[in-house]
Amino acid sequence: MIRNRLCLLKISLCDFVYSISVFTHLPEDMQLRWLEELSRVTKPDGVLALSVHGAGLFNGNPQQKKDFNKAGFYYLKGSGTTGLPEFYQTAYHAEEYIYSRWSKFFTIVKIRPRGIANRQDLVLCQPRFNGRSRPK
Repeated sequence: MIRNRLCLLKISLCDFVYSISVFTHLPEDMQLRWLEELSRVTKPDGVLALSVHGAGLFNGNPQQKKDFNKAGFYYLKGSGTTGLPEFYQTAYHAEEYIYSRWSKFFTIVKIRPRGIANRQDLVLCQPRFNGRSRPK
């Protein structure tokens, strides 16, 4: 099954995981795969510090704002960045979205708006398993 993993770390290896300015640039399906993988490699009592572009940073046009408000997530596609993969765009997350979607993998401990250099929201979380077996 290693072929399907995003990284080769062992299960429950990490006490602390941080990801700054990563989830701010990935499409939703890729984010969800990475969240599952991070839940796999983080110890049950481990802590994750992840950053997102929160609702307060979203400056889309009226239709984009409507779509963001409805879904709680918006992946803004632009012209791309030279030297980076095409999928590297800009993603925005509403707090409600994080609590509902990320809670499949984590207990959300705190969301601090603009908690990273006043530019990105900080999400502190811990793995959630609720008696289920850990992802392998």
